[in-house]
Amino acid sequence: MIERPARVTRLEGGLAWVRGMPANCEACDRGEGCGGGLLGRLVGHRPVDFPAQNALRAKPGERVIVGLPERYLLSGAARLYGLPLAGLLFGALAGALLVPASGAAQDAATLAGALAGAALVFAAPLRRESPLIAAAVVLRRSVAAPD
Repeated sequence: MIERPARVTRLEGGLAWVRGMPANCEACDRGEGCGGGLLGRLVGHRPVDFPAQNALRAKPGERVIVGLPERYLLSGAARLYGLPLAGLLFGALAGALLVPASGAAQDAATLAGALAGAALVFAAPLRRESPLIAAAVVLRRSVAAPD
């Protein structure tokens, strides 16, 4: 189970909408540690609200620890990175097989096939009901000092 500190922002039925809180250490935030805080500021890290099962009945404003089973992280990574890579490779293979002559024509067909395969994967509708709605869980209340 992957755990992350969060704050409950609102309630909807049995779900608590939570906002992930920074998990950086103070040294990273000052730019003296590994640089996680600095990197987060450089890439414009923004907090995101997401739903979590709320069996603890946490209330808006409360700090909590939210958990997510590892399989959902692996599944998301496979969809985010694996599918585009597969499209790229299969497109390149199809492009190479369509032009049997070796040389610049085959190289161009391989490149065009790779780009078309990747574009098809990105254009495909991957938006189905998110498994995260059923997966994220409010595990416990946080004992962190209030802001």
